[in-house]
Amino acid sequence: MKKSILLATVAMFGLAGCSSVHMGVPSAALQERVTADHIANVKVGEKISGESSAKILFGFIKIGGDNEFVDGMSYAGSSSALPLPVPAIQGGMEDVKSAAAYKAIESSGADVIIAPTYKTSVTNDFFVYKELNAKVEGYKGTITGFTQVK
Repeated sequence: MKKSILLATVAMFGLAGCSSVHMGVPSAALQERVTADHIANVKVGEKISGESSAKILFGFIKIGGDNEFVDGMSYAGSSSALPLPVPAIQGGMEDVKSAAAYKAIESSGADVIIAPTYKTSVTNDFFVYKELNAKVEGYKGTITGFTQVK
């Protein structure tokens, strides 16, 4: 009798299952709008430039290259909203351009690059390996102050 009660209890717990349900509603997208009542006064200086390069293996593994970049740079056709490393998104050219801009700003002491122009090249463009090069040229921009807009 005890064996049959024990067997029934084990069967009841063995056949019963656990489940959990998670219900959620995605939140609405946050839309930011920044307005400024000030205009930056920028002093334009001498011509500046910077260069960078990187080697890409299998289209997404970066070998060597620079590790310091300028934030806030946007390039025509770039899509940096994805959480993947840049080489996996578009072959890494945006990374190389950003590193070149960083070098130009750091070496000259500029706050911004005025009228930047990028020269890019891809060499040894094979499926397995390619080398990316970028050079930026522009003018040194130094922020001297801000003027309030009326």
